[in-house]
Amino acid sequence: MTNEWLKDNRKGLMASLVAAVYVKFLLLPTATFFYEAYHLLKLDFLYIGYQVFKAAGYAMSGWDYSNLTVVVVTVTVFLIYRLMKMLGRKKTKSQKAA
Repeated sequence: MTNEWLKDNRKGLMASLVAAVYVKFLLLPTATFFYEAYHLLKLDFLYIGYQVFKAAGYAMSGWDYSNLTVVVVTVTVFLIYRLMKMLGRKKTKSQKAA
């Protein structure tokens, strides 16, 4: 039962894990990427992206509820995956009936 559930939901679990790692560890490196891209390409929206990711990265690094935020993001991503999967099943069932 458990192995079957894990097998059926492995894509959603992996997406949740990737989102959690990104929010926890990769916000500041993303800010650095936007900063370097801005200096290379001189596009203003890249500097705005740099500011947003820099602020989010610093907020996550010093915030007391950062771990709770990571858990909420992880659960939200998984629930969105499950909802999309259930809606896809309903769509295929209605297509088979027609």
